[in-house]
Amino acid sequence: PCTDIIIEKKIARVFVGSMDSNPLVAGKGVQILREHGIYVETGILEEECLKLNEVFYHYITTKTLFVVMKYAMTLDGKIACATGDSKWVTGEIARAQVHRMRGRYRGIMVGIGTVLADDPMLNVRLEGKKSPVRIICDSMLRIPLDSQICQTAGRYRTIVAYAGEKGNAICLEEKKHSLEKLGVVLLSVPSEKGEINLQLLMR
Repeated sequence: PCTDIIIEKKIARVFVGSMDSNPLVAGKGVQILREHGIYVETGILEEECLKLNEVFYHYITTKTLFVVMKYAMTLDGKIACATGDSKWVTGEIARAQVHRMRGRYRGIMVGIGTVLADDPMLNVRLEGKKSPVRIICDSMLRIPLDSQICQTAGRYRTIVAYAGEKGNAICLEEKKHSLEKLGVVLLSVPSEKGEINLQLLMR
C-alpha cells in the first residue's frame, strides 16, 4: 500500500533503511518505485533499522520465537538473600524498564518456582500498555488456585504448560477442571527428565 501512495503523491526520492527479508515481498516495492522513475537509495542506517525491527526479522529468518531472558542479579552473582526473603535487587529505573519490556513483547514466561515464591501478577503497570500473555511452566500443576495468576486469569490471558503424563490422573483432572473454570488455558507438553521441554513449548 505505501508503494502505491508514494507513486500517487509523486514523491521523487525514497530512502530505505533495511529491506524486508520476507521472501513474499522482499525488494518488490523498491523495484516498482524504480520502474516508475523514482530514485530509491537503500541501506540508510541499516544496522539501526534492523535493530528496531529485530523481533520481526528474527521470526522471518528463523521461523522461531524471539526470546528475551530477564533476571536481576547483584554484583557478586546473587539473585536473592540466603533466606529467600529479598523482594528486589534492582532499583526503580530497572523495574520501570521491566514493565516497558512486558508492554513490548507478546508473552512473559516464568517457572512454577517463581509463582510459589513471589505470587506475581506478571502484568504491565504502565498506562497505555497492553499486558502480555502469561505463560507458566508447571510440570506437576502445583500452581495454587488462590494465586494472583489464577485469580486474574479471566482478565489476562494465562497459559499453564504442564507435563501431561505426570502425576495422579484423578487429582490432575480435578486440578485441570478448577484451573479452566478460573479461565486458565492448559497446554500439555511432553517433559524431559521431569521438566517441561522448552523447545517443544516454544513450537
